[in-house]
Parts: sequence; C-alpha cells; structure tokens
Amino acid sequence: MKKLLLKTILVLVVFLICAYLVITNSFFIKSIVLPIISFSTGTKITVAAIEISPVKGQFSFDNMAITQNDKFKADIAHFDTQLNIFDLFRNKLKINNFKITNLNAVYSLQRKDTRESSISEIKNLNMSIPYFETNGKGVLNFSSNIATTSGENTVSGSIQGNVNAIIGTNGLPESFDLKAVLKLEQNTTPIICKFESKQNGEKIPFTAFLNIKNLPLQPFFQAFIKGAYQKTNGYINSLNINANAPDLYEKNLIQTLNGDLTSFAKDIYIPFDLLKNPLAQLMLIPLEVISKFDSSSSFKLFSKSSSNVQSATSEILSGKKLLEFKTGDVRISMKNGDADISNFEFNGTSKSAVQRITITGTINKNQQINLNTITKISGFSIPLRLKGTLANPQHESIELIRGIINQNIDTVGKIIDAATQQNSKINQTTKSIINVIENITK
Repeated sequence: MKKLLLKTILVLVVFLICAYLVITNSFFIKSIVLPIISFSTGTKITVAAIEISPVKGQFSFDNMAITQNDKFKADIAHFDTQLNIFDLFRNKLKINNFKITNLNAVYSLQRKDTRESSISEIKNLNMSIPYFETNGKGVLNFSSNIATTSGENTVSGSIQGNVNAIIGTNGLPESFDLKAVLKLEQNTTPIICKFESKQNGEKIPFTAFLNIKNLPLQPFFQAFIKGAYQKTNGYINSLNINANAPDLYEKNLIQTLNGDLTSFAKDIYIPFDLLKNPLAQLMLIPLEVISKFDSSSSFKLFSKSSSNVQSATSEILSGKKLLEFKTGDVRISMKNGDADISNFEFNGTSKSAVQRITITGTINKNQQINLNTITKISGFSIPLRLKGTLANPQHESIELIRGIINQNIDTVGKIIDAATQQNSKINQTTKSIINVIENITK
C-alpha cells in the first residue's frame, strides 16, 4: 500500500513537472494558448518571442501584434515584468519593473451616414510600474504621442503623467492620485484625478475628485463621434467634479451619490449624437415640450412667432440644426441621488438656432422634476415651469401665457404701439388688450 502511494506521488510530481515545462514553453503559448484566445475574442494575436521563468517570476515578450476587424490594430515592441509567484499563494501580489515599451495603436472610425471618417493613433507609448504591492504602494508612469486624422485635418500632441496609489489587501486602490498633462497643438490641458476608498465592514465608501482645464473638444469629436463631426466644436475652460457615496458597489449607486459638478465652456457646437448624454439631455427637455405645443392654444396669441419657434425646434430635434452656443455655465449639486440645478445656462448668438437656454430646479432620484426654464428661439423667449418626470414633463398653460408676456414684453409693446397709431377704434381695442395683459401678469 505504501509503495503504491509513493508511486502515485512520484507520478503526480513527474506530471506536474512535465505540465510546468509544457505550459511555460514559448512554443506551447504561441501555438496553443494565443490561437485559443484569438478565436474566443475574435482578435488576432501574434508574438515573435516569449520568455517565461516562473521560479524567478519573470515574464517578457517581443513584438506582439493585435488586430481586430481592421478597426483596431496595435503592436508592442517589448513587455517585461517580474513578480514573486509564491506570494499568490499568500493572497498577495507584488510586481517589480513592469514595463511596456513602444506601444503603437491605431483606431479607425468609418461613419456610415456620412463620408467622414477618422483615424486615431497612439504612438510610442511607454509605461512603467516601478513597484506594485497589495497592502502597499503602487506607482505608474506613462508617456505617449497621440494624433487624430480625418482627410487633410490632423490634430497631434502628447500626454504624460503618473499615478501614485495605495493598494488594499483586496487588490483595490484605497487611494490614487493621477496627475497628467495633455498637449494638443498649441493647447496645454492639466488633468488631476483623485480617489479614496477604504473598506468599512461590508461596504466600501469612496470620494472622488476630477479637475480639467483648457480642454479642446474637437479632437475627441473627431475621434469618437459616429455622426458628422466637422461642424462640431467646443472648449472646456474648467471642469470640476466632486463625488462621494457610502458604498462603491451599491447596485443603485446613483441613488446614494453626493457631490457637485461645475463647468464653464465656450464656442460649443453640440452634435445631435451627443444629446443622448444625460447632461446634454437637459437641453432637450424644454425643446421637446415646446415641440408639442398646440398652435391653437396658448401660442395663438403670437401665431407668427410660434410658427418660427416650432419650425426651429423641429429642425433641432431632427438633427438638421446643431445646438451652438458662445458660452455654457453649469453648476449642479447632488445629495443622496437628488440633483439641485442652481445654474444651467447656455448663451448663443442672434444667428443660433437657440439663442439661450436656462434651467434651474431639481430632479430627484426617481426622475421627478421641478424645473424652471427659459428658452429663446428665433428671438422669442418661452418660459416653462415643468413638473412630472423626465420621461413625461408637464407644464401649466396659465403660467405659460403669463410667462410669455413677461419675457416678451418688448414684442408685445411693439404690437400695441403699432396698433394705436391706426385709429381711435383700434386705440380702444388696444386699451382693452392692455387691461387683459395687466390682469394676466399680476
């Protein structure tokens, strides 16, 4: 019985040694492992040379190429890392000298609905992690050249920065501090991002902070927007986001979120595709309500203006016209998932489809709204007091009439002045109109 047990153990040891020699063999990885990964992911992966030494904890490869559907291609000249594999059995991970050298990537975006297309590139990306240890510290350094090209238009630049982190026993960062500088043409954008979390019982409360200054948006529209981008633009002067919540892994995280967002931007040309973004959708709320106005109701007082307004609104919502503004100022705070909009103001020019949009009020975690908006379209200001929900906003007709007259008092005055210059009968009629207006606006 003892001899049989010894033989069994010996066979298992020999099997493990053979398995180790096979699995860590570069030929096995190149010929078996990578083709399986390529097949399962639909991504072609090849590598010129691989070196593995589990005992020493070393792993490296040269000239890896990754291709996916002709849309994405990448190659890495060299990768090298060193870790203590025996630490894994102690639920610990320690990495030394993680390095990626000369990574190049190309992403192509073909827009089906237009003739526009773009190519975005990462060139000569170098990344290193001098050290990383669970229940310890981690450092990441990176630098790269970047470019986006469409036709004859190319925007190029670079990004470099570092991340300092403290890693918890669960492998998640208890804190990290990212500082980076993005340069695009003549523009320099500093980026600061901070995050802190520490497990408290079964929950992981966290705080986060993001600050970005002087960020041009055109290169990002050019690289990632699926629709036409050439008529889009924008420049973020400043963006600040503070956020915190009692549990990072809360299923309904948004309903427990606290924080604030402030932003100031200029020369904004918003493509229709971007209006699907939750923040940009705020602009659509008053426009969608206005588009459903019955021209025979409140708007019949200003038939010509209402016709121009509804025509312009229809063109915006159908994507025929862009929303373009000279400035945009946003200040939103959130407490336990309830948003308080203290300012949401975008100002265009006299030639803009929408000359002005302002929104203040609240949106609670159940998407119920209590908003005051003023939208100036085709020179005509339309104030709305909206209640209901985001999906089904409601307005009050009497409030609408009173607000339209108050907001467009100059227009009303011009109509009355023109009328009083005709004859005495019209003069008497206009006095009656004035009395009605005064009663409405009280």
